Amino acid sequence: MFKKLLKYDLKSAKRMGIPLLIATGALAILGMLDIFGMASAVNVLSTLPEDVEDAVIIAPTLSFLATFLFMYVIIFGLALVVSVMQIFMYFDFYKSTVTDEAYLTFTLPVKAKDIIFSKCLSVIIWTSVLTLATLVAGGLMILVGAFSFNVDGYYYFQDMFLSLDLSSLVPPEYSASYTASIIIAIVYAIVSMLNSLLLVFLIIFFVSTVVRKHKALVAILGVIGINSVYSGFIAFLQGIISLFGSIAGTALANPFLVTNLSLGIMSVVLAGLTVLFFFALKHLMEKKLNLD
Repeated sequence: MFKKLLKYDLKSAKRMGIPLLIATGALAILGMLDIFGMASAVNVLSTLPEDVEDAVIIAPTLSFLATFLFMYVIIFGLALVVSVMQIFMYFDFYKSTVTDEAYLTFTLPVKAKDIIFSKCLSVIIWTSVLTLATLVAGGLMILVGAFSFNVDGYYYFQDMFLSLDLSSLVPPEYSASYTASIIIAIVYAIVSMLNSLLLVFLIIFFVSTVVRKHKALVAILGVIGINSVYSGFIAFLQGIISLFGSIAGTALANPFLVTNLSLGIMSVVLAGLTVLFFFALKHLMEKKLNLD
């Protein structure tokens, strides 16, 4: 039944996910055209003689400024894609667990933990897909820029990657610590995402089941307020842990130990809080569900 529930959540998210994927592709195309136009303006300006009249310079200069400013709009749009998807899925969680639609959700032969896992997994999958699409769009724009501004762009990238020697960046004695840093960073990113998801779900469900009127508005204000306080607490805690890691890393003369200790301890702390949020949400769903 969990697979059917996850399939339903993923299908429900397609209503926003597919349009956002299309929007990402459209932004990528606009970005590549914009960069090509920007490069054309620069190429025209670079070939003009020094004694050219000002009237001749105005057109390519205005073209460059317009394309440059429009690039900010495209970058902002790409950065907004994942956030819009997450907001949509938070609202979907609200609808399926708090509003009248919750009656259908909680009459299904599934446990509360399955509902939580399904919601979290669907958010992670769609967030990952859109993040990957955004990175691909950015990469294509960079490649177009390299070829547009530099006729030898292909050879430039080829030489750059062929000459890249990662082994020279990390001394052999620190190779194990460097590998550990990558693994810990990945674990920290996953735990941090789950922590944020469950916190938002918990706030939405708790606030919406406590208040009687204006549930959606109170839930939004609750998420903003409580999440802001929580983020400040986490930032303060991370600062203390980073200071401890810096002292230990300096004492042991291992630069990677600073990152490993800081992210490692924070991963454990966030994992503990994530488990706490999960069981709190599970308890509320099982014991305090308000279906009116």
